[in-house]
Amino acid sequence: MRWCVAVPLVILAQLAPGLQAFRFDRGEEPPAIWIHPECEPVVKYAASELAFHLKESLAQECSIRQSDLLEVAELRIAGDAVRLTAPELQTAVDSYTLQIRPDSISVYAASGNERGVLYGVYALLEDDFRCRWYTPELTVIPEVEHLEIAEGVRQYAPPVQWREVFYYEAAEPVFAGRQRLNGNTSGRCERSPGRRVIDEGAHGDWGLWCHSMFSLLDPELYQTHPEYFAEVDGKRVAPKPDGTQACMTDPAVADIVIEALRKKIAATPPPSVPWAGPLRYWSVSQMDGRGYCTCSRCAAVDRENGSPIGSILQLVNRVAEAFPDYRIGTLAYDYSRHVPGATRLQPNVVIQLCSIEAPRVAANEPVSTSPKHQSFRDDIVNWGRLCNDIVLWDYVVQFQNLVAPYPNWNVLQDNIRFYAGHHVTGIFCQGNRDRGGEFAELRAYLLSKLLWDPDCDLERHRQDFLAAWYGAAAPCIAEYLARQERELAKSGLPLSMDGEVAAHRNGFLSEVNLRVYNELFDQAEAAVAADPERLNRVRKERLGIQYVQLRLRYGTPEERRKVLADFTACAEKNGVWMLSEVDWREDQAGNRAMFFKRISDELDAEDNEHGR
Repeated sequence: MRWCVAVPLVILAQLAPGLQAFRFDRGEEPPAIWIHPECEPVVKYAASELAFHLKESLAQECSIRQSDLLEVAELRIAGDAVRLTAPELQTAVDSYTLQIRPDSISVYAASGNERGVLYGVYALLEDDFRCRWYTPELTVIPEVEHLEIAEGVRQYAPPVQWREVFYYEAAEPVFAGRQRLNGNTSGRCERSPGRRVIDEGAHGDWGLWCHSMFSLLDPELYQTHPEYFAEVDGKRVAPKPDGTQACMTDPAVADIVIEALRKKIAATPPPSVPWAGPLRYWSVSQMDGRGYCTCSRCAAVDRENGSPIGSILQLVNRVAEAFPDYRIGTLAYDYSRHVPGATRLQPNVVIQLCSIEAPRVAANEPVSTSPKHQSFRDDIVNWGRLCNDIVLWDYVVQFQNLVAPYPNWNVLQDNIRFYAGHHVTGIFCQGNRDRGGEFAELRAYLLSKLLWDPDCDLERHRQDFLAAWYGAAAPCIAEYLARQERELAKSGLPLSMDGEVAAHRNGFLSEVNLRVYNELFDQAEAAVAADPERLNRVRKERLGIQYVQLRLRYGTPEERRKVLADFTACAEKNGVWMLSEVDWREDQAGNRAMFFKRISDELDAEDNEHGR
């Protein structure tokens, strides 16, 4: 972990007439941090996080004390503990209330929502102490000489109640907690030598995540009860991990699933992360692929509903009735995406809606207005009429070319605002599970900010990150990103999450544009030539245009051999192994070694062709 301590700050409150302020002064006797003796572990963690940051910021050791004069879900900064009257509290998930008085600061959350105390502490540190957590490797804690915080009450309730940014760069629980990503409980691991990935399996607040049916209905049952599994073309099909489903309307299947889920709930502890909450979501959902059941019962229910979601919901509703204290999720995905015409949902059913078709069609056009997204937009609106609890699976990366330029920046905020305004209470942003990728640190940071506050000043956050991460190179990097967006818009070509760089050879990835991008990176490298860490960060982002140069064969073979050598050395230095999610396909050249061989073979073939 790298700590960067900025120039000492003096921050004085702009006080309205008659108001006072709570004051922090460096070098003076610090206040104590108070918590209730019976508070939840997450409140104790909030106290330790506050004490750590105050020590770094004020050079003061703030003791953590206990008093039953506080509310159980309260943290207080004060000299002494006295009984105080709490303001009216927010009750939404992860909401908090800050009450600043001249002699104390209290952070409150409603009972059962104690994580809100932690998030209120982070709001205080970020908004008032100007702490920044840019990546797991870069935290900025300014030294504060004097700080005044005006008295008053501040409250916030995040409209997106469940938030996960699925990027390797966000997969560190301490960092994720500070960014208020309550879904990011996974850490990191080394999948194979040189390949660092998200240690998948845990999603905060979820006991079962998705494609879960065969973890509740044992596929081995097919040997004795083939009727439990899908009938396709008149035959019961043996289950396999993808491409087959269960028979959702068989009464015995529902009984088996309910009992299996009961056992899983009893046997599954929450993640061992200080801020992790109870496992309130359990997904009972279709497997990946198609192969859904067309037996007479399932077909009749699906005809009535105009969609195969009908038979799925018949099962899911039964499960939800058996577990009224949990949120039972199910996928609306691929063949099951459309809203049912007749079946209604139990109140604790959560729809896990997937946006996969939208970024395939035009990832750079907003879901809220683009004619290309009319079908998906209709599904969101229609599901919102049936369900107040939609968890949306959003795709924010180009899977085939993970390091290539992907200028979808213009739609990130618009899309999340639209989702939050249509009963989407949870968002899973699927990025890159592997280390590296195009502007992965920046993307993880901005998406974290958007999930917490869809109406945030995103441009301010972007400029703030660029200045901290790239230093003097930030203006060149900002211009590089802006030019890509301008050139993509000028071309009129759609961006696709499954697209190839060749599709934009005559657009934003033209040879002329690549020359301009290289000039900007030359300037960026020169600006931080004396700063090795930031120079390496700039060179890592240059991998994107080097990748395009090599894929589209821009330049002479000699020039491209040098580019390939630079690309390979920089990727190795930064632990960038995966270049495509589909690393098992030779035609994708999906990892660093495969890519090096593919480009080297191309260059050798060119040399042979020209007798070199």
